[in-house]
Amino acid sequence: MKRKRSEGLNRIIRRINTIEKNRPVHKEVLDFYKYIIREQHKIKPLIKVKRIDMNEEIAKAHIIEGFSLIDKKEIKPDIDSATTLFKNICRSLQRNNKKAAPEIKKINQAIRKGEIDLKELFGKLIAGDKEYIDSVGEETEFNKWLLLFLAESSVNPLLEAYAEKLKGYADQKSWFRSYCPVCGSEPVMGELRNVEGVEGAKFLVCSSCGFQWRYKRLGCP
Repeated sequence: MKRKRSEGLNRIIRRINTIEKNRPVHKEVLDFYKYIIREQHKIKPLIKVKRIDMNEEIAKAHIIEGFSLIDKKEIKPDIDSATTLFKNICRSLQRNNKKAAPEIKKINQAIRKGEIDLKELFGKLIAGDKEYIDSVGEETEFNKWLLLFLAESSVNPLLEAYAEKLKGYADQKSWFRSYCPVCGSEPVMGELRNVEGVEGAKFLVCSSCGFQWRYKRLGCP
């Protein structure tokens, strides 16, 4: 399993390096993105995932009815791992990005003052509480979108851990919907690949848990 995770990480890093080579103007952003991916990879073995009551019969019913395998509202965030990752990313940004450093300082100050509750923020993000997310930072001076990016980067490894446990229950042959069969989130991107004798099959990549599922070749999700 560890070897597979490393292979997946290396594959992503190689893709980013290729983009960086073709578009050197984006080197700073892409280097930071690689840092986040590596930190997420390192934190995964420490994440605590609660037991999931799932079997083939339940999974089949979910897939047929168009329900994702898990309801994100029922997921309890692993606060320790998410907070550790959040702080690591913040420190890196503050040290290496002059533009972001002042905003990181404001976010850290807001956390110390109790204006930001990381536990609540992580939980609401996972649950997809749009009303809460829209209200974040309304009466404060920090960059709301930077905070949300940092928080999402910190909780996504937890969702990926759930996807790893449930991926075997996702029926790739019958789920061609535009949202993730594991967690119900929207896709962040799509890609074409050759699989099972099909050339150029389209796969969508979940924006939250990273799961990849088949989708119809023609048409947009």
